[in-house]
Amino acid sequence: MVKRREIGVVTGGGSGIGREVAIQLGQAGVEVLIFDVEGAKGIAVASEISALGGKAHALEVDISNEDQVNDAMTWVTENVGVATILCNAAAIQVYGRSEGFSFTQWKRVIDINLNGTFLMCKTLLPLLVRSNGAIVNIASLAGKIGLPYDAAYSASKGGVITMTKALAKEYADREVRINVIVPGAVDTPMLAQDIPQDINPKVLGVIPKSARPPAQPSEIAKLVLFLCKDAPVSMTGSVVAIDGAAG
Repeated sequence: MVKRREIGVVTGGGSGIGREVAIQLGQAGVEVLIFDVEGAKGIAVASEISALGGKAHALEVDISNEDQVNDAMTWVTENVGVATILCNAAAIQVYGRSEGFSFTQWKRVIDINLNGTFLMCKTLLPLLVRSNGAIVNIASLAGKIGLPYDAAYSASKGGVITMTKALAKEYADREVRINVIVPGAVDTPMLAQDIPQDINPKVLGVIPKSARPPAQPSEIAKLVLFLCKDAPVSMTGSVVAIDGAAG
């Protein structure tokens, strides 16, 4: 039996959760395409994967830009092959008081986190139908419960959750599995961002706390690997929490 050739696209693969996903996919024998708006970071991760004996390529891509996404995927298809895996890990988070949050800031968060995720899914779905592939989107607990001073991020991640469920229903009869992971706190640079000063502590008191320390990016990546490669064929449209019971 000929072993299936796996080709995985990871957005935001230059850092954080995306970096760990790219490395673990590479170690599992997947040829990895790292899409990151910071090209140098993507190149560094691709080099790490190569040093570990895997295959990886890095492309500088703003996933909210349709032309860049189309050009990148044309290159992938012509030079590497038909994608079998997509993991959307690219995201930005900008805290701020809502009355002072500029619409430009709002649009940028939505463009990357929600529109960019949809654009990647839209572009790769015809390929994943051909390869009977899998999509794993990375959302956030913020998308389920809403976080204060984080309305744009919360809205974008809530959209990712419901969009994933909608796509899973739409493609269930075409053998593409589409699932979404909902992490709580994860030990990445995003977690260390400052929230606005002089806030009412009662507001922060509405945020549920986990008894466990923040998850490591490698833990999220292990779950991505399972959903992409080993999950049952009927596991699609699942919202998989990894939040230390904070949700």
